[in-house]
Amino acid sequence: MDWLSDRQTYLVPYGTSFDLDLPGLMYENELKIQLYTYDWMIGFRKVWNKFGIDAMVGGYSEERYYEKIHIETSGFAIPYFNSIANSADQFFVYDYISEGTNSLFGSLELSLGGFLYLTATARNDWFSTLAPDRNSILYPSIGFSWIFSELFPMSSWWNTGKIRASWAQVGGATTPYNLDLVYETYGQRHLGATLGRIAGRGTNPNRELVPLTSTETEVGIELGFINNRIGLDVSLYDQETTDDIVAIFIPGSSGFDRTWINVGKIENKGYEILLTGRPVSGSFSWNIAVNFAENRSKVIKISDEETMFREEHMRSFSESRTRTAYIEHWEGEPYGAIVGYEQLKMNGDPVIDFQGYPVRNDTPKILGYGVHPYTGGIVNTFTYKGWDLSFLVDFKFGGDIFSGSNHRMTEYGLHKQTLEGRDGGFMSVGVDEEGAALNVWIADSLLQNYWEQYVRISDYFIYDASFAKLRQVILGYTFPERWLSKTPFRNISLSLVGRNLLLLYSKMENVDPESTYNNTNSQGLEYPGAPQTRSFGFNLRVIF
Repeated sequence: MDWLSDRQTYLVPYGTSFDLDLPGLMYENELKIQLYTYDWMIGFRKVWNKFGIDAMVGGYSEERYYEKIHIETSGFAIPYFNSIANSADQFFVYDYISEGTNSLFGSLELSLGGFLYLTATARNDWFSTLAPDRNSILYPSIGFSWIFSELFPMSSWWNTGKIRASWAQVGGATTPYNLDLVYETYGQRHLGATLGRIAGRGTNPNRELVPLTSTETEVGIELGFINNRIGLDVSLYDQETTDDIVAIFIPGSSGFDRTWINVGKIENKGYEILLTGRPVSGSFSWNIAVNFAENRSKVIKISDEETMFREEHMRSFSESRTRTAYIEHWEGEPYGAIVGYEQLKMNGDPVIDFQGYPVRNDTPKILGYGVHPYTGGIVNTFTYKGWDLSFLVDFKFGGDIFSGSNHRMTEYGLHKQTLEGRDGGFMSVGVDEEGAALNVWIADSLLQNYWEQYVRISDYFIYDASFAKLRQVILGYTFPERWLSKTPFRNISLSLVGRNLLLLYSKMENVDPESTYNNTNSQGLEYPGAPQTRSFGFNLRVIF
């Protein structure tokens, strides 16, 4: 059982300066999250000469519960008495979510001589979040590995070698309550009657959802050199996800703003490289690990109902709060395209209107991609007489981001680019829609109108989101065993930890390049995002 209880209090005191008309605000949240897991396994292992068999069957059950009670007052009856009981107008919200998964699984591994292995697995899941007639999925896997260094004599500089290959499937489901309309009441009343509504925040349910399936083929090689002081691990993979479950926007005329669908097919291909080394060993040692990966995604098919998804708004999976940029999935394009509007151009020259304002091309285009194709990191670890120091630098390159922060700052005259012309105006230079040269003087009194037209063009706020960060530094000390000889402790270590310490490289202005709505389908959109939190702490580890 994993159990979490959290109590939260939020207070805006009476007379707070940002809104003097507000007679105070307070709410209390109580949150409980419970996770119960049950599993059993029965195994068998036997070796005959050089042949071995290892078999296992098992079962797994998981139950998750989420409960939240929210009580809020939108004003205090008695000024400066900060209590929920002192309520001018009170309402509450109660949320409860439960879901579960049941599984049966098994594996069989055959080995020969300690150098050849063949492993097969199978698992069947039943998900509570899908309809009973379509909530089951069986997914298998098979893997092969050959430790060829056990067969051939290795040289003094080449020690180990292993080749592996596998094919595997994984299944998954959706979040709870996406199959049917769910109704709820909430704490407000009108003329003595309790008010109710359809839950789900405008999401149209889809009872036809089926489990998603991810199929991956991978091959790899592992090599060790110079007494394994240098290691190399290279993997190539090809992954295909079918029936992925995602929410998409739909026309408001339907009565909803989005629905859940099974996306047809998404492909991911790439490679991963891990290089490890121990340049220095002894009482002082230095270990280094460098990893690099490239992943290229491609949307093969949106849906079997192709005609339905040809409309532009049906491909949209997320929308910026500025309503000028969207995350969409286009067939034949990488996953998570940033779609928006460019300035209209004639023969490469920007088009402006007779007032000098930029003219937008109202045909949406792909302006970038929110998912970074290149990722990696470098970790160094130094040890000396019980002391250890490690630091991690990680990076992501090749992705883009639409900055809602810079969009809003420009719209409200808070961005430095809006300083132009404040001392008397400036000349707007471009062409008309026929391609003829057009220069218009923008008076300082019209700057607000100019920038309001400017921010309608999404392309001006697309940035390269590549970055490198000093992600973590750890300084630790392990106490000598002789200090613990007369204590019940076998080992004690203490370490100081720092996270998100320094932004080493970024092309973004005003915004942390990791700022985003979330790490799912909205990658590539940013809107007044707070910088990453820099944290410091310590870790005490005691072994008895």
